[in-house]
Amino acid sequence: MSEYDGSLLNTVSRIAEEGTSQESKTDAFRKALVKKARARGIPIDGTFELTPLCNLDCKMCYVHLDRAKPLDTDTWKSLMSQAIAEGLLTATLTGGECLTHPGFKELYSFLGDRGTETVILSNGVLLDEEMISFLQRRQPVNIQISLYGSSEDAYEKVTGHRVFHTVFSHMLALRDAGLKVTAAVTPSAEMEDAEEILRLLHKNGFRFNLNRMLVPPRAETGRASHRPDYEKTIHLEKVKRELLGLPLYTPVAESDLPPTGGSCSGEKPIISCGAARSAYTVDWHGTMHPCIDFRGISAEPLQTGFREAWRKIHEQIVDFPAPVECAGCAYSGFCDTCVAHHAMNAPYGHANPVFCELARRAAVAGLVPFSENGKDGSQTQPAP
Repeated sequence: MSEYDGSLLNTVSRIAEEGTSQESKTDAFRKALVKKARARGIPIDGTFELTPLCNLDCKMCYVHLDRAKPLDTDTWKSLMSQAIAEGLLTATLTGGECLTHPGFKELYSFLGDRGTETVILSNGVLLDEEMISFLQRRQPVNIQISLYGSSEDAYEKVTGHRVFHTVFSHMLALRDAGLKVTAAVTPSAEMEDAEEILRLLHKNGFRFNLNRMLVPPRAETGRASHRPDYEKTIHLEKVKRELLGLPLYTPVAESDLPPTGGSCSGEKPIISCGAARSAYTVDWHGTMHPCIDFRGISAEPLQTGFREAWRKIHEQIVDFPAPVECAGCAYSGFCDTCVAHHAMNAPYGHANPVFCELARRAAVAGLVPFSENGKDGSQTQPAP
């Protein structure tokens, strides 16, 4: 038995002995497994962007196209088969709307037949009774539904379609069928009822993710980038903390704010997430990237094969610069550390000024647990 196997088995044994829920044990085991995979460069997490086509028309979507020819089912199966041979354990299926791909069920079953866990990212419109019955036969790890409004009028403003009741009834039916379902909320200029969405989800017992920023649209979509709304973001962060029972911290006067950015000692910071270390995305063209938002590194598995494409992006990530200003920054307890998100508004290797400004405003609002002493020398504490 190798040292790797022994260490992992010890972890499994320890987790099994802990008196926690099965879900907590599964999460703990997965974290241990991901840590091992990152250290060894094993691609265990794959995201497959099946199509850019969608049955909604969200004004801010970064990928949606009206016309496109995504990879056919057999091509996707070939890529997935190669991915499984290299270590794929969890496949995330996304789009566009992944359920609009004509081979969705075949691909989902293909993965399941080979022991691969599956996560589905969807807008929820097509998750009807028949699809729920199909998914119950081999349950996905999670179904994440993007919720775009709390009423028909609100939904139409964002998506162009009056499908709120359809989507929310599907969420309730998924939950009642015993399938794990979570929600994603990404505020935009068109979304005027984000707070109501969060309260609706909490009232009905749904877990949710609140995204702080929109992904810039890809050039092929012809859409413009989005301006940040700091006030809305901070307000919704406060609502989220209220709903989840999370603490607010002592607000800091602007004159007492510590500077953003760490010491910049010269030591090159490394990328700490799984991008191109244990995870990757294959977009609808068939191009491999470190993650769905990370476009600075790419490879072509359709031309070179999956193994060579993974080797290429994995080797490049070692030398890819993380934002040097983020190392040791006093705002790190609040700020987004995603390299891809920083690169949306800054050169590679440097911090996104949008995040720096958001962090400063969040500190004034009591949302930042400072990791280092503030300007006045006192440690920020949760507000009473």
